[in-house]
Formats: sequence, structure tokens, C-alpha cells
Amino acid sequence: LEGRAAELSISPHNVVTVASIIAAEVAKPEDQPMVAAVIYNRINQGMKLEMDSTVHYAIGDFSTVTTTAEQRATESPYNTYLNTGLPPGAISNPGESALKAALYPADTDALFFVTVDLDTGETKFAATLEEHNANVAQFQQWCQANKGRC
Repeated sequence: LEGRAAELSISPHNVVTVASIIAAEVAKPEDQPMVAAVIYNRINQGMKLEMDSTVHYAIGDFSTVTTTAEQRATESPYNTYLNTGLPPGAISNPGESALKAALYPADTDALFFVTVDLDTGETKFAATLEEHNANVAQFQQWCQANKGRC
């Protein structure tokens, strides 16, 4: 971990933090390197991560997948909607696949992702906001068809 973290110019602590977000955001190991890439791409561009998982951690409520505007306004160093960069520490206990993904992110220019089907875990990635908005619309359709799940 330490050697690969040095190659990525990231601290081992931050690798674990990234892995914890990956683990909280997606369940499928095959999606995890893409999520890692999104996290690093957003950080490298100075974008906020805007990950619902960090808000759930900040407020201690994991009962839904999505967050509300009120929840996203919660003052916390873990709230990546308010703060740029990584939270100060891990938000979950990442497994091996998430740690590997944090150390070996996919090679992509994707900046966004959304799980569009909570039953299958299908996650879509996008490089542009326009593409992402289309994917979010697909997720919202799934939520409408599956009331109370989002």
C-alpha cells in the first residue's frame, strides 16, 4: 500500500479514505476502479466530490441511498458537498477490492457516476454533466418505479 500510494503521490491514509468512499458508494468490485478514477479526477480538477455516502456518514443516517438538500447543507468536515477534497478520514471499513481500486484506478476521464438500478447495482459513468444528467434521469425513473427505495 505504501509503495503504490507513493507512486500515486497520495498518502496511505488518503488511499484508505478513498477506498472507504468507494466501498460505501458501489457494491460491485468491477465498478470500484471507475469510482476511484472519478474521485481522483474530481480532486485533480478542484471539484467537490459531492458523494452522498460522506453526507450519510456525517449525519449518521444510512437509511436511504440519496440525500436531501437539508442533509447536504449539514456542517461537517465529512460533507463533500460543502468541502473540497477528501474528508479527514475513512467513512467505512473498506475491503480488499476497494483498497485495490483506490491504488489502481481505471484510466478514464469520467467525472460523474450514478447507480441507476439499486437491485442490480448497475452504475453508469460520465465525463460530462450532460451525460450524467441523462444517467440521473434514468435513476430517477427507477426510483419512481420502486417507491420508497431511494
